Amino acid sequence: MNKINTNIFKNEAKKYWDKELPIIPVPPNTKRGIPKWPSFIDQIPSDANKKDWLEKYGDHGIALLTGKKMPNNMKIIGIDVDDNLYTNVIKRIFSPVVSAKKGKKGITIFVLAESDIKHTTINLDKERIIDILVRKCCVIPPTVHPETNEPYEWVGKPLYECDLDDLITVSKDEINLLKAIIENPEHKALLSGQATHDPAVSLTASLAGRFEGNLIVRFLSALLPNDYKGNLRNELPELVKSAKEKGLGLRNCLEYDPKNVGPLPMGYTDNGNYVFLHQAKNILSVVPPKNLMSVSGLCDLAPYEFWHKVCPLFDKEGMPTSKIDHTKIGDLLMNTCRFTGAFIPSKVRGCGIWREGKTNIQNLRGDLPHSKNYTYIRFESLPDFNTDKIIDPQKLFKWYRLFNWSNKGFATLLLGWTVLAPICGAIDWRTHVFIHGAKKTGKSTLIKGLTTLLDPMVISLDGTSSEAGIRQSIAADSRPVILDEFESDGNVGRMRNILKLARSASTGAAPIARGTPEGKALQFQVHSSFCFGAIIPIIGTAADRSRIVELELNSHNDDKKIRDLIEVGQSYLEENRLAWSHQIVELIDPINESLRIFREEMPAGDLRHNQNMENLLGAAFTVLNGRAATKEEARKWINEHQSVINLLSVAHEEDDSSECLNHFLEYRNNDDITIGD
Repeated sequence: MNKINTNIFKNEAKKYWDKELPIIPVPPNTKRGIPKWPSFIDQIPSDANKKDWLEKYGDHGIALLTGKKMPNNMKIIGIDVDDNLYTNVIKRIFSPVVSAKKGKKGITIFVLAESDIKHTTINLDKERIIDILVRKCCVIPPTVHPETNEPYEWVGKPLYECDLDDLITVSKDEINLLKAIIENPEHKALLSGQATHDPAVSLTASLAGRFEGNLIVRFLSALLPNDYKGNLRNELPELVKSAKEKGLGLRNCLEYDPKNVGPLPMGYTDNGNYVFLHQAKNILSVVPPKNLMSVSGLCDLAPYEFWHKVCPLFDKEGMPTSKIDHTKIGDLLMNTCRFTGAFIPSKVRGCGIWREGKTNIQNLRGDLPHSKNYTYIRFESLPDFNTDKIIDPQKLFKWYRLFNWSNKGFATLLLGWTVLAPICGAIDWRTHVFIHGAKKTGKSTLIKGLTTLLDPMVISLDGTSSEAGIRQSIAADSRPVILDEFESDGNVGRMRNILKLARSASTGAAPIARGTPEGKALQFQVHSSFCFGAIIPIIGTAADRSRIVELELNSHNDDKKIRDLIEVGQSYLEENRLAWSHQIVELIDPINESLRIFREEMPAGDLRHNQNMENLLGAAFTVLNGRAATKEEARKWINEHQSVINLLSVAHEEDDSSECLNHFLEYRNNDDITIGD
């Protein structure tokens, strides 16, 4: 019996962190990682987290998180064999085996994979044979297997001793070919080495139209036992060549694989159209059936060469021509969309931080998250967070308070907004802020600092941007939006349309319908937190005011000492750029807990006003203390900010009749004179 190490994680973790390999602790007698482990796939924990893990989980086992993109743009994955019958087959196919691990049965081989390979399960007669482990938790030696009570063992080198270039590289075609072979029962005859010719002919006929010839020969040869004495190994090249020349497997190979070129089927709409994610344009394409049945319509979605590989047109002799069978391809695409189901815009999520139940989802870079409930897309990958630096929330708060607010509580509310802005997709209610003040109040300096602080999450646009332009910039993302000099063009209609967009973003529950050139309605849902900057606040209706908190600045009186301190603060934010958003992501759970507690402790009042205050105050408290508030602390914090709460509550006291009267009083005639004038 092997000697069991009781401090596995403590002794092993640094070896992997030094190699930039993502690992997590595994509770004893289990095969699962610690809670929220998926958030550590794409990034190594901070030094603080490392220290915390070593102290808390030193006696735990250890697991590799597969699927992280490595510096060579590849990712380390595991080919996990569950059935001992296939262990030697997989070792022959993916040789040389540089690093692998084994436990109770089978083997897991670690390889490099192309970036478009996703988690795949390969079954035969509903029994799992092989798992392609991508973005999964894979327990590694010397963790103790919970059933055998023996440590897992390395086959070859331990992974931390390997140079990445030593591992073999696996392509998506190889994974697809492996799946096609194992899920075809004919392969069993080759495994046994008995009566292999007819099954081999059947296999090559089914594979020839989809895979490269040498690849098929290599994989089928690997199925044969080591002691096989027959002639099939020598016959396979000719069998494959003959199948390709006859076009076998092409006519019926309408299993759609978009690879990284073709459109991704997203479903169908209620007006008879079909929706695809266009991989080249990075947009959602809504396509009518007639376009899918035409060559020009298909070529708008992907190159002609791609469609020719999907389904060429055959001549009378059964040989493929240079043309494509656009009718069959169109039918294939529509069937695939029907199988995908109805397209629901609210189920599409773009770049940003999201929440599914109690799970936080980061859709920022690397592979797209997989979910049963949502389709994640990302038109733009954001730069890595700077996890080596930290912005001190107390310093940031002190910097905010250097500005001459008309109410000192505004600094707290702004701090709360800058906490919630990076994670605006992971909270239920998004409060917006409108910073306003005359010239020489430091408004532009402050907003520039906010833009630096919220990089890379923030979408910073010119204040004269149109509502359509802003909406298109946001798309399906959950990212904060900053608009300075909002009133610079004096276009009240434009500004009110943008305020309406921000208003709808507060919950993200009500889609905004926009007409298309074809006369069809396309729906959008916005999950952004907005920050406006202007000399004069342009707050439209009472509904707008209930969702947008006004923060007023007074003149700073050219105090040189204050100006110097503000400049020092700006430099501090620049030096620690890309750090803030990462810190806030780490606090999502305590932030949400604080919001819940503040909601319970807020005194009776206007619902929207209370939501704004509990959000901003709760978030500010959490970041300053690094934890959720208790009920007593929430009550005390609310009492300390009662002045600003009462001040802002005035905006919520107007009823509908007052709003109606104000609307009439603001009406202007041809001489630009209002009824109120």
